[in-house]
Amino acid sequence: MVELQTEWIERCNPIKLKEYLALGFPVGSAPFPELEPYRDFVTAAAPEDFAEAVAAAVDAGPHDTADGASRRELMGKSIWNAVSAQVKQALKLP
Repeated sequence: MVELQTEWIERCNPIKLKEYLALGFPVGSAPFPELEPYRDFVTAAAPEDFAEAVAAAVDAGPHDTADGASRRELMGKSIWNAVSAQVKQALKLP
């Protein structure tokens, strides 16, 4: 199997990962630096184990479980309203 650890992957913003987590879906992924904040919510695996990681995510069940709620809650902190409130608070704006 070919490993695709390129500069592009090293610096990516995992939008699709965030979308899946926001929907509460279980996720399997190859490891990459930006995955770290989501490590507890994603099954990460080396290329030779990638198919198994994806299968484990699928087998984890529907996204309406308690785990799905945890994934949605995590991403709820990243929506624009939440982020802008944090910026306003940091800048001490009214």
